[in-house]
Amino acid sequence: KDTNAEIDDIKFSPSGRYLAAASHDNVIYVYDVKLSFDVRRGGAMVKTGKCVGHSSFVSHIDWSVEGDMLMSNSGDYEQLYWDVNCKQVMTDVRDKKWDTWSCTLGFEVMGIWQDGMDGTDINALHRSHNSNFSVMSGDDGLVYLFNHPVVIDEAPHRAFRGHSSHVENVRFLADDR
Repeated sequence: KDTNAEIDDIKFSPSGRYLAAASHDNVIYVYDVKLSFDVRRGGAMVKTGKCVGHSSFVSHIDWSVEGDMLMSNSGDYEQLYWDVNCKQVMTDVRDKKWDTWSCTLGFEVMGIWQDGMDGTDINALHRSHNSNFSVMSGDDGLVYLFNHPVVIDEAPHRAFRGHSSHVENVRFLADDR
């Protein structure tokens, strides 16, 4: 009920307490799941934050290991950082550890961008749960497997064909298969 726009990404914080939803209205909505199960509230989701600052739709979000920060990417290839209260973080975050990594932008995945690619060529990325690999999908119908982090230009990878057109999303299973 907080937005009529489509939701592109949704993630629970590592503790499971918070749920963040990335929307096509350029906003990330943060909910407190623990408060949502309070019977006095009737099970309705309790919004605790509205992260406003992107100038295009929010495409990908990830939580830090501590669950105190969000990283987000948007349709205009912008990367922003937020605290759990949706205040934009402007300090250095290079040493921050991320619980998940599905953002297509950022230092740890800069090598997925090959020569000739533009921002629309990569649709999805997922770092394995053991943090050893990243898998990426794009408009060329291929699924790519990289060692993680992917920080060198033209990073070595394996490419797998199986789709005849765009691959919109890709994820590792819980056991990294």
